[in-house]
Amino acid sequence: MRNITISMAIVAITLPALTHAWGDAAHRAIGLLTKKLLRPEISPRLEAVLALDPVTKGDFGAAAAWADTVVADPKYASTKELHYAQMTGTSPQQCSKIESDARPESGNVYGAIDTYTHKMLYDKDVQEREQNKTRPESIKFLFNFLTDIFQPMHITAEYNNGRDAKLYWKNSQASLHDIWDTHLVEERLREFNDQPALYA
Repeated sequence: MRNITISMAIVAITLPALTHAWGDAAHRAIGLLTKKLLRPEISPRLEAVLALDPVTKGDFGAAAAWADTVVADPKYASTKELHYAQMTGTSPQQCSKIESDARPESGNVYGAIDTYTHKMLYDKDVQEREQNKTRPESIKFLFNFLTDIFQPMHITAEYNNGRDAKLYWKNSQASLHDIWDTHLVEERLREFNDQPALYA
């Protein structure tokens, strides 16, 4: 499983243009692209674990988007802030430092990656029945968080993660966060008939 985590991180780092936008469609496209870019021996193993999940049923795209769909659920309310790093400062010289030993209790995306990687790899105390639920859930969170760290508005705390920075996109006002999260990727996906699978 350690190879799976490393492979997922490498895929997230090397993703092309879509990794600059992170709405539902982008997460789905990145999930599908991840499946194609993983090493051949890793992809089927992840798919088999995700097949245990009744929501995603082995679909990498649905798995990558899932964590954003559950933040309103009281059971997962505590994960909302885990999608962000909340760095302050407006230039590389002034940015706050994210500690390399960030832990889950830090409440940021880097600590969340650590937490869910640990759950996926080492959660041996759970019964097999529970493990079948824990491991797919950990993979779904990891897919989502590993793409979130490449969305600039999920890393910066400035202007309320870009939500308070109002700009114009195609003659309509939108927040900088929404432009990165949705508008840019929707524009790109139009070239692929709005189908993330075609992009991937």
